[in-house]
Amino acid sequence: LKRILLVLTVVLLVVVLFYVFYMMPRRVTPILTYHSISDVKGSSLNVSPNLFCKQMRYLKKNGFQVITLDELADNIEKGNIFLPKTVVLTFDDGFENNYLYAFPVLGRHEMPATFFLITKYVGKKQGYMTWDQIKLMSKNDMDFGGHTMSNVYLPSLQHQDELLEEIEGCKK
Repeated sequence: LKRILLVLTVVLLVVVLFYVFYMMPRRVTPILTYHSISDVKGSSLNVSPNLFCKQMRYLKKNGFQVITLDELADNIEKGNIFLPKTVVLTFDDGFENNYLYAFPVLGRHEMPATFFLITKYVGKKQGYMTWDQIKLMSKNDMDFGGHTMSNVYLPSLQHQDELLEEIEGCKK
């Protein structure tokens, strides 16, 4: 009986130590990245508005805490560990359908998100958000960042000044 208790104690200790020193520090906060919220078929970057709505309902119903990308970065910098059901929502490119379909759903569920814009397309290219839409979203807990100026494939740029202009220029 003493031997069995000793073996069980050692096993329990190994499990606890494994969790404390291996699993717990590796807890991560998933970043769910979207592009286009649309019923258009043929692109792996599209999520239908109906499916997006179901995904956000799932997060809300199951007690997920949605935080901003800035909150994630600030807390990582401070060494804070998030609860297991914490996620970040981001959207790439600044498609107008993000405003039309995602924004209302996010507002209804009181979920923040970060949108990365292709700044040369804003208000100028069909299918992309306008500055007025972005201002309205910004007033309603949505954050924005720069994707690039013109969505160019960055490794294809030959000169460092082109690269810097594409990356830094989108934040001006």
